[in-house]
Amino acid sequence: MLDQIFHDHPEIVDNFYIVLKRDQVANNKPILSWLFNSGVEFTYNVAQSNLKSIGFQLFLEKNFPIKLGNTVFSHGFGIIHESINKYLGELKDVQSKENK
Repeated sequence: MLDQIFHDHPEIVDNFYIVLKRDQVANNKPILSWLFNSGVEFTYNVAQSNLKSIGFQLFLEKNFPIKLGNTVFSHGFGIIHESINKYLGELKDVQSKENK
């Protein structure tokens, strides 16, 4: 999916983002299989003005279907990275000072 975000704040960069997602639940497959009953979501953000990378998100999850009914327990973790290129002006200065 390709989409865009517009910000009202003039010092936050408007961006395009693409999301790739896979999530599968299979009751009849081995519960510890990493291919089955697993999910991954990757989001990549670029600035609309110059197409520079401004961040990404990566989430991994493991699904544990419960055979009674349609219930699934899911456990996941992820990484979120935001580049300093996401901000302009004073906000960029504040973020760069916080990251040092």
